[in-house]
Amino acid sequence: MRTRLVKILDSVGKDNEDLTRARKEQLKMKDKVAKSKRRYHTLNAEMNDLENRLRELRAYKRENERDFRLSETVKTLKQLFPGVHGRMVELYTTRHERYGLPVTVAMGRFIDAVVVEGEHTGKECIEYLIKQRLRPMTFIPLQSVRVKPVAERLRTLGGTAKLVFDVVDFDRAFEKAVLYAVGNTLVCDEISEAKRLGWSRQGLLKVVTIDGTLLTGSGTMTGGTSGGGVKKEEAFAGLK
Repeated sequence: MRTRLVKILDSVGKDNEDLTRARKEQLKMKDKVAKSKRRYHTLNAEMNDLENRLRELRAYKRENERDFRLSETVKTLKQLFPGVHGRMVELYTTRHERYGLPVTVAMGRFIDAVVVEGEHTGKECIEYLIKQRLRPMTFIPLQSVRVKPVAERLRTLGGTAKLVFDVVDFDRAFEKAVLYAVGNTLVCDEISEAKRLGWSRQGLLKVVTIDGTLLTGSGTMTGGTSGGGVKKEEAFAGLK
């Protein structure tokens, strides 16, 4: 009887040892699983980041190809028709690099518009585009385009607010075209100031912030951009 009890106790001791080892193994496995999960999430985040960068590279490539085609088309138009001055984006410079993005946003679709001397030149260019089956382009004829004068009161609002028209330099021969493209749009530093200027005054104003957020007179807000306002080449280099 005593011998049997000793064997039972000895068996229980071994079982306890086996249970302790099993628990240790279980803890090790749990730790491995936790590490594997963390590794999975890390790799998944890296993969998502790479996919986003790849999308940006593809978008950059498409934009670069589109820009090249537009430039080549305008170069041809200049050779064929007197009075073609060039794309809007080629005819101005910003007084400080920080205004590059907001000026682009303020101009919107007119950033790629072609400035021409008169309506006749514009019509000739359009006929050429149709015959060559090229994509439509917008033309701004200097002689006939109608523009509203600069609202002088907007130059004295205080804070960081400035007229977009006042933060660009251009040949005065193209003044009407630039004013047509940007109008009385304001640029300021922060969204809170933009809201105060654009939506809290009698007569809603169009305001764009330094980071490219646009508030329109109709009460809409548009934001989000690729590259954060840096030059395309710099943004591209950062994606390599």
